[in-house]
Amino acid sequence: MKDSEQRQGGYIKEKTVLFSIMAILVSISLLITSACSSKTTSTTTTATTTTTSSSPQILRLNLAAEPDSIDPNQASWADDKSVISQCFEGLLSFNADGSLKADVATVIPTVANGGISADGLTITFKLKNNVTWSDGTKVTANDFVYSIKRELDPSLACEYASFYFDIVGSEDYFNATSATDAQKTTLAAAVGVSAPDDYTLVIKLNNTQPTILDCMALWLVYPERADIITKYGNNWTDPPNYIGNGPYILTSWTHQSELVFKPNPNYWGTKPTLSEIDFMEMTDPNAALAAYQNNELDVVGLPVGDYKTYLNDPTYANQRLLFPELTTFAFQFNVTKAPFDNVLVRQALSCAVDRDAFVNNIEAGVLFTYSVLSS
Repeated sequence: MKDSEQRQGGYIKEKTVLFSIMAILVSISLLITSACSSKTTSTTTTATTTTTSSSPQILRLNLAAEPDSIDPNQASWADDKSVISQCFEGLLSFNADGSLKADVATVIPTVANGGISADGLTITFKLKNNVTWSDGTKVTANDFVYSIKRELDPSLACEYASFYFDIVGSEDYFNATSATDAQKTTLAAAVGVSAPDDYTLVIKLNNTQPTILDCMALWLVYPERADIITKYGNNWTDPPNYIGNGPYILTSWTHQSELVFKPNPNYWGTKPTLSEIDFMEMTDPNAALAAYQNNELDVVGLPVGDYKTYLNDPTYANQRLLFPELTTFAFQFNVTKAPFDNVLVRQALSCAVDRDAFVNNIEAGVLFTYSVLSS
């Protein structure tokens, strides 16, 4: 995932898996939180809101920016994923410790349970038969076939499509940018994903890929509805067209202002306890912090440089939340333009960054790394 924070003259990216970096790993983030409340509450930021079972349970968050895309196949930014994860669930997902768990899949495929072939080249997912879309339609294996092939569609040029290049025929299809429509149709049909029945998904690989199950847990291959996308085109992500299989429905989106989510009445899993989630789009972190202090937000990220101030402030002692993230913040250069086309310049800049001072004086002691993944 990428972080949405913009920087003059470039930007800082945050991704979950890979790219070449001069990196600072951020594995701990800081939020300060208060209890969920109704919009009419007058409680201060340091007080706990008292609610009853009949009180509306509204969680107010700051997304910080307008999502770049909430189409699972095309989303790259952390803000995008925050929206998508309310409305969609995939075959697999991650536990808090980073281990995999089955969501739409009945079990995690292994060699022992027959989900992975002995040679490691065939992955078979068995799907639960009670999973529904928010409009009540059943989720089937074909919805995953459609999504995986759409992730590889050369006309979309999805940024993370390369994660799935070990699937048979995937790279050929993705790179067929100049092919005719007929040729693309043939290449798409040759991609090694199929649905022998409504609740079985089979993936064929060119090579064994130890991370394939982790990749199948990412939002990039969440199920998608071919009929909805065909009907509404680029507008399919606008409510009420945004049909998902997750616990919430995106009921309204006031662009550059607010997204509102309500519980999905057709959700097949454990029913959500929140009656509403509001994502504000406040781009100024200081304004967002002021909104939190005025009890207009329930959760807020701290402005860069203020971490230690609030970590050491007894007023917020019971409101601090530290948690690990599978994210890497990094400077990424356009290596096609001077001076960053010179590897020596890039190496010099990397050497010039005092990582220890940065994470301890600015980022409040989070971890740093010289590679994509921390050691």
